Amino acid sequence: MALKEDLEFVRQLARQASQVVLHHYGHVDRLTKTNSATKDEAVTEADRASQRLIVAGLKKQFPADGIIGEESESGSTITFEVTNPLGRNWVIDPIDGTNNSCTEHPAG
Repeated sequence: MALKEDLEFVRQLARQASQVVLHHYGHVDRLTKTNSATKDEAVTEADRASQRLIVAGLKKQFPADGIIGEESESGSTITFEVTNPLGRNWVIDPIDGTNNSCTEHPAG
């Protein structure tokens, strides 16, 4: 598949994921990750549902590509399915900024 066609496929996949997120709009429950490094970070079902859709679509269309995603079903880890680090790998963060409470800024 040509790069232009790949881009159109992922553009459509992103649009489908946006519909999943819109479906959850106004019905958000806070879920808490259990990983100690991210235990205070919120994750919503909209995050997880949209990532599930994106991952399923990528796996079907590009089975040899790797996938790294911010969410996992358990909330205890990220999704990391990379068999070839030098191949094409997709990085997924469906809803960025679910929790933007930074209390310290690095000196600059």
